[in-house]
Amino acid sequence: MVIKSLRKIKIQCAMVGDGANDCPAIKAADLGISFAETDAAISAPFSSMSSSISCVENIIMEGKCTT
Repeated sequence: MVIKSLRKIKIQCAMVGDGANDCPAIKAADLGISFAETDAAISAPFSSMSSSISCVENIIMEGKCTT
């Protein structure tokens, strides 16, 4: 899996998905986002009802505010 390989070499990564086949990668990523109300939404730390990628910026900015 690409996400696990990146994490193994200490590269931070994000995964955005909308289906059940994306669940393992969404869970393995540093930032996992689901664009659907399916199984992916259950496994994702973040879910977006909009299919716009603009939510990624908002999530990263909120994360930076907590550190």
